[in-house]
Amino acid sequence: MANFAEIDENGLVLRVVRTNDSLPEKGLEWLEKNFGGTWIETFEDGSQRVRFASKGFSYDSDRDAFITPKYFDSWILNEETLSYEAPVPYPEDGKDYDWDEEDQTWVEIPD
Repeated sequence: MANFAEIDENGLVLRVVRTNDSLPEKGLEWLEKNFGGTWIETFEDGSQRVRFASKGFSYDSDRDAFITPKYFDSWILNEETLSYEAPVPYPEDGKDYDWDEEDQTWVEIPD
């Protein structure tokens, strides 16, 4: 079995499907024949392309990696993890927080 992410012309992951074929190239051939589009193999263990793709992720062909969504305009791509992160580190005090984009701060969620 193999997993493939369908991506649009901008690299946005539209969906992820699992094929029943034991050879990935057979699954890719079937997807292209029956659905068209552009498909990139994705690996559950993250052994290739950094992480397993999910709908809403993007595929960066230069890095050959799936990148997590950018949830807020102010967030910055961490070049080591290829994940977007807030410009201010998440507090490590055991409490729950939400990001406030306007003030660019973490706001504690009341109990």
